[in-house]
Amino acid sequence: MNQKAWAFIGLLLLASLSFGCSTVEKGKRYNGAQLDSLKTAFVVTTTQADWDIGINIREALEERGVQVTLGNLHDKPKDVAFYVTYKEERKWDISMYLHALDIQFLEGATDKLLASGSFRNHSVFHSYPNEREQTLAIIKSMYDVK
Repeated sequence: MNQKAWAFIGLLLLASLSFGCSTVEKGKRYNGAQLDSLKTAFVVTTTQADWDIGINIREALEERGVQVTLGNLHDKPKDVAFYVTYKEERKWDISMYLHALDIQFLEGATDKLLASGSFRNHSVFHSYPNEREQTLAIIKSMYDVK
């Protein structure tokens, strides 16, 4: 190859490494779950560190007309339509950033999985995603499944 071709390939490689790649994966529903009919939810929070994610989940659900409370799993009301669990993974670079977030909706009475959604920050040259925006996008993806 000539020098211009190598320079072009080098620029393409540099450009592909320079941009972080993060995605909200397509939400999933299980057993024909009709999320729009569920109007009460409980968001399980386990530590103060992940409280902000729980608040963001509450916001996303309240925008859909769901009455939401938060707390420890042992505080979950027995008559709640569904409850929400989530797992976040953070990593360090120059500062802490959200690397992954998984959210699940489970039926309140039976613990059966109703829906799930995820965010992934894929690249070595990652982005610094806005946690609130990613959380809202995950919930939207779970409701948008048809």
